[in-house]
Amino acid sequence: MVAQFGNQEIVHFGFDRTICWREEIGARKWKRLYFSLEKERSAETRASGLVLKKNEIYLDVIERLDVHINTNGGVERADIVGKVTAECLMAEKGTCDVLSNISETGANLKSAPPVRLDDVTLHSCVDHKQFAPSFAKISFTPPGSQRFHLMRYRLTNQKSRLPFKLHVLYMKDLDRHAYQIDVELVSSFKDKQQLPEVRLVAPVPSASYVKCQIKIASVGKAEYHAAPTNAIVWTIPSCAVSTTHKLSAEVIVPRNESLDWSRPPLRLECSPLLCSSSGFHLTSVKTGTSKADIWVRYISGVASFTHNV
Repeated sequence: MVAQFGNQEIVHFGFDRTICWREEIGARKWKRLYFSLEKERSAETRASGLVLKKNEIYLDVIERLDVHINTNGGVERADIVGKVTAECLMAEKGTCDVLSNISETGANLKSAPPVRLDDVTLHSCVDHKQFAPSFAKISFTPPGSQRFHLMRYRLTNQKSRLPFKLHVLYMKDLDRHAYQIDVELVSSFKDKQQLPEVRLVAPVPSASYVKCQIKIASVGKAEYHAAPTNAIVWTIPSCAVSTTHKLSAEVIVPRNESLDWSRPPLRLECSPLLCSSSGFHLTSVKTGTSKADIWVRYISGVASFTHNV
């Protein structure tokens, strides 16, 4: 294996510094993973007159999940965009070392399964020489007491880490001049927690008059919303782990109107999960000070979950 670091030092008077890491294994093509160091002027200095009595570090891992499912039920795209924000209230000056389960080689870690990232963006306070795909150590000197983006990252094709499995069937009934809609929602996340609310919007034909007969084989409330929404809105107040929820509806359209319409995608919305959808975890946090209180929080939200019908 040949590993090469390029573009490591770029004079950056206000500009970004970029690291390009690439490796070659045998006859494989070059594989690139881009890292950049960004400068945030708002978090470079500590506020004047600020006196702190103890050392505190707050780290938030915030992720957004975008999923697109085709008409056959196959996942076409499942991308995750995440960031690590930090707020360091340090009474003593010193460096902080954050270890994660990033592993480009796929090596097994004792603390958490390895995760491969497609690209990473680091704050300018990070020592980029100690950050490499094979050893994901983020060493930085806190720039001030304000919250800043320590790291941004992106993952693509994360089809095995979806918090929900969605099965949708739209069947046209020509005899009754209606549509039969069947929706099955399975919560597949592993963390033992409750979701505050799940909201599913299933589109229906935009006719002058629509008669809906809705049946729910689980919990929740569903109702038909006329124009301009033209959809059945199904709200589940609480969705537990490894549960299945089903909804069936018959949408009857007047016979003098067509059953064909431009079908918008079915949408799923939910409140943020207190977990990491990508599997990215901060395994340990160390400081150069005598003692520090450290809090780590994971927040993952479904920004877009669409299903073509």
